[in-house]
Amino acid sequence: MAGNTWPTGPGCGRLVGMTHIAVQLYSLRDLLGEDQRDATLSQLSAWGLTEVEAFAIDQFDWLPDALARHGLTSPTAHANVIGPDQAKLFEIAGQIGCHTIFQPYFPPEKWASKEGIDELTSLLNDAAVKGAEHGVKVGYHNHDFEFAYDFDGVNSFDYFVSQLADEVDLEIDTMWVSFGGQDVLAWLDRLGDKVTYLHVKDGLLNGNHEEPNLVLGTGEMDVAGVLESSPGRGWVLEFDDCATDMMEAVGASIAYINEKVKNK
Repeated sequence: MAGNTWPTGPGCGRLVGMTHIAVQLYSLRDLLGEDQRDATLSQLSAWGLTEVEAFAIDQFDWLPDALARHGLTSPTAHANVIGPDQAKLFEIAGQIGCHTIFQPYFPPEKWASKEGIDELTSLLNDAAVKGAEHGVKVGYHNHDFEFAYDFDGVNSFDYFVSQLADEVDLEIDTMWVSFGGQDVLAWLDRLGDKVTYLHVKDGLLNGNHEEPNLVLGTGEMDVAGVLESSPGRGWVLEFDDCATDMMEAVGASIAYINEKVKNK
């Protein structure tokens, strides 16, 4: 990347080094209806973003054309890549500039046993082989429950990672790790290059799963520490929910990231 420029307003799609910033479109799900999606995507582009992270990519026929109209791509996406529509997902990935599809969920009860985790890792490892035939990687995105169990002194997420093929990547949702009572910076360090992307969020770490997220830098997460720990990983801004205007919160959070990186 040649040089760095910093816009005066919120947003800058490409940051220092190899780190990029994207917005998870799930955050903006209520603003993607036919009468709003162009204005929503146009605003992201106006802020300087070039990347988003799409979700359920097989359910939105309008996605490839809409992204292209606004100069956006979706290098990563969330979709049920271990499900029956795998071939369709790999095809759509090529249409939206997606190089990695992250499996966004696996039932919490499966994480209570090695057998349940083995089921997931087998599916992910097989999907990675098939994805490679299409030039698409496969990975997994966590919540908090994946860290909740212990198998003879081995954390359930550690066991999960030990069973994954080298080709399977991880996208660590930093707030969910912290929400589960874990040290997110320690996990990012121990997982190393296995983690290619982060979900960057903020909020109150009070155990309430219904609590809305907050603008970056206004909650209890060590967002600055997370960003500093991961200069070579992709950063995906996400709000599961927001109690204020979503677009304003997204814009303010992008501005926070830019300011932290610029003043590093």
